[in-house]
Amino acid sequence: MESTDIINGFFEFIKSDEILEIAKLNSKAFTRKSKMNFTNIIRFMLIRGSDNATVELDKYSNSIGIQPVSRQAYSLI
Repeated sequence: MESTDIINGFFEFIKSDEILEIAKLNSKAFTRKSKMNFTNIIRFMLIRGSDNATVELDKYSNSIGIQPVSRQAYSLI
């Protein structure tokens, strides 16, 4: 099995409703439609580089085709 298969399998795994339910701290968590859903938050946390958070959020937002997410909005997650 190649490393890309493992990574792709992991990302499919974190998309599941079961994992989302386990990760919720309360019943209202991740219920709102936002730019950074649960899956995108986990992906960003895993691939974040060494630049500051604002630069990394801009790069990630551009790479997945969403409007930029502010550092303040990310910190509220």
